[in-house]
Amino acid sequence: MEAHTYKGIVESEILSRVENELKRKCFKCETKKKIHDKYIELWDLVEQFFDEDECHYDHHGYCQTHNGHERPCPHETAKKLLRK
Repeated sequence: MEAHTYKGIVESEILSRVENELKRKCFKCETKKKIHDKYIELWDLVEQFFDEDECHYDHHGYCQTHNGHERPCPHETAKKLLRK
């Protein structure tokens, strides 16, 4: 029985290449989905933990509202991110 070919490539080799390409693309999709899921999880944590109270800095640039974080205070940064 003669093997089917396309442009000199045996059918089984073509199928193997297609299968490998699909696996590679699916891996990329799964990786992107995992990254997206982690991003959403982290975003939810930021929303839960940040304090909406305004930052008040002393003359040294430390936030007195949130226990002495240097400017910019992480709470101030989170508020800016969440507004976008």
